[in-house]
Amino acid sequence: MPAERISPPSSPCDLSSRHTFTHLTYSRHHLIDIAKETIKISENGHYKNNKGETIQLKRDLDWSVEHCVHYEHEFDFNDALKQYDEGNGSLDKVTEGIQQQSISQRSLLTARAFQRTSFLVVSASWLEAASELQACDDNVRVGVLNSASGTTPGGRFLKGTVSQEDCLCRASLLYSCISQPKFQSEGRFYGKNRSFRYGTSNCVIFSPDVPVIREDTVEGKLLDRYEKVSFVSLPAPNAFTTNTATGKEYNDIESEERQKGLSPHARNLSVNCLASLEEDADSDELFEQKRRALLASLSDRIHRALSAFVLGGCTDLVLPAFGCGVHGNDPAMVAEVFREMLSDPHQFGGRFRTVVFAIPPSRKQNYQAFAAYFHKQQEATMKKAELKRGATTLT
Repeated sequence: MPAERISPPSSPCDLSSRHTFTHLTYSRHHLIDIAKETIKISENGHYKNNKGETIQLKRDLDWSVEHCVHYEHEFDFNDALKQYDEGNGSLDKVTEGIQQQSISQRSLLTARAFQRTSFLVVSASWLEAASELQACDDNVRVGVLNSASGTTPGGRFLKGTVSQEDCLCRASLLYSCISQPKFQSEGRFYGKNRSFRYGTSNCVIFSPDVPVIREDTVEGKLLDRYEKVSFVSLPAPNAFTTNTATGKEYNDIESEERQKGLSPHARNLSVNCLASLEEDADSDELFEQKRRALLASLSDRIHRALSAFVLGGCTDLVLPAFGCGVHGNDPAMVAEVFREMLSDPHQFGGRFRTVVFAIPPSRKQNYQAFAAYFHKQQEATMKKAELKRGATTLT
């Protein structure tokens, strides 16, 4: 997705050094062609860059596809993290095997590797931020959170739309990882979600070291050399379908749980909509109930996402304003949940070196909300030394 220029690059780690600024207007047909070409590249296992060089990637893509990890709806991440921190060698059993992690990556899972975590809020695209993090240090595994469709691999990226997942699947080979038949079966990611008449499951897919082959612009220019990024894919909670009483999404529109849940009027409201209702006792109470329910649901999903990054050996993260688009979640609430979990030493404090919240320029409200929570960690540029030592203090 195109992003506005931030500032002139002052170091190799300046997030603006790889601009996603574009002079092209939005063209759905062009984006569809890019998506189709990306799929063709994954099938062929190679592409030609703008220098006319043939870039082979089949081996790396095959490895990423083979080592994708699926976490079931009921998977206990707390127990998995406990086993991991105890260093009892249960990694293969817990995650179905990411066997080729380096010793340094595996060691991150048995210790709080970083005394502090650097936080940045930037007006940029997700893969732009990931690229700059990797440019600062070769010994990293950057993870990007994909707010995924629960029922359709890649969302609507073959339709030329511009959601986060659409952009990620056009610029990387993530689609080849998450569209595997094994994730379509009953009880697995897409099969499980399709079994719900309403709402989504807690299933998670971790896709390690996926080739990124394009600049994340409307032009979609192929990179001279592909990069690698790991992805965690799971659906964001939907503020319009979350049960006020339980904090869970309605799984069956005709279920007894749903009949006892929101009123016909309230079930179509998100937290943001509720805030605009006339201020009376009933609407205030409804707003607070909805907020508590959504907070519980968001906390659960975000905890699962961050846990999957830890188990996958990711050192640095790029996160979106999770669920703050069509899902109707309050960006201030989402930012608060991320901050609390990532700063709490009993949860994910010290687990990651750098966490970048990348917000597209078109989402100014989301940017302002996240900047308000992380403004003391926000910088216009990311200096190499700061990234290496994680020097910015969370307050």
